[in-house]
Amino acid sequence: MLAELSPAVIAEVKLAATLLASKERICILTGAGISAESGIPTFRDKQTGLWENYGVEDLATPEAFARDPKLVWSWYQWRRQLVADKVPNPAHHALAQWQYHAQTSEQQVTLITQNVDDLHEQAGSAVTHLRSSVA
Repeated sequence: MLAELSPAVIAEVKLAATLLASKERICILTGAGISAESGIPTFRDKQTGLWENYGVEDLATPEAFARDPKLVWSWYQWRRQLVADKVPNPAHHALAQWQYHAQTSEQQVTLITQNVDDLHEQAGSAVTHLRSSVA
């Protein structure tokens, strides 16, 4: 893969790797972008975003549930089905491998996600979810 990148980008990646390798504690925050490659749409993408047809206030608030519980339940059921057959992509696996290898070094790699899927766990990561999970 590095062969496909420009020399300048390769140099930046090597610098980033050197800096990260020198740190004892690393915290990584992931969001919808990491699971998009696995086929899970993001919330804000203009073409496939989950908020294109509804506003957050229509589906993801207590008021929305009080107003139309059937709509809210069906939306969450659709989201559960959407992630049910998805598998981790190379980014999920890379983070899991990093955590695994950090166990035998002086490095602590903490992974936090905003995602509601379980693709990090499927890849083998220990992860903290900022939100709940629909998986």
